Amino acid sequence: MYTPEQAEILAIQVLGYLAGTEDELQRLMMTTGMDSEALKQSAQSRAGLAGVLDYICQDESILLGFCEMANIQPDEPMRALHALQKTPDTGAA
Repeated sequence: MYTPEQAEILAIQVLGYLAGTEDELQRLMMTTGMDSEALKQSAQSRAGLAGVLDYICQDESILLGFCEMANIQPDEPMRALHALQKTPDTGAA
């Protein structure tokens, strides 16, 4: 089970993974309608980090690539997402 803090860390790792591939980062921004500044702001809240986890959970190729790189099971990002969704957003990650 993930704590909200562990889930935030995983979401930040996902964001780093996506940022490491320009195409994936552009795709995330295009899909969400965010520019780079909005993306930075979203990383400061649990809701924004939950959105990043939700994004990769909906794309199997990104999900599996991240999980392989992070050496975690493919169900872990979804478990982390649930941990963030159960926790009130205080606005500070």
